[in-house]
Amino acid sequence: MSHADPRVRPLLDLEGLTRWEPGRTTGYAQLEAAVDQVGFYDVDGTITAAEYRP
Repeated sequence: MSHADPRVRPLLDLEGLTRWEPGRTTGYAQLEAAVDQVGFYDVDGTITAAEYRP
């Protein structure tokens, strides 16, 4: 995405971004372990935490 693109600029502005960087998939081991430990998701990926509110 480009900040110069008027169609996506409002989305980037909402996050305070001026450029789009590629995402990463590493560095989440502790979060993944915590989610698994508390059973936040079931085996199908459905959120099971009753107190969770998106």
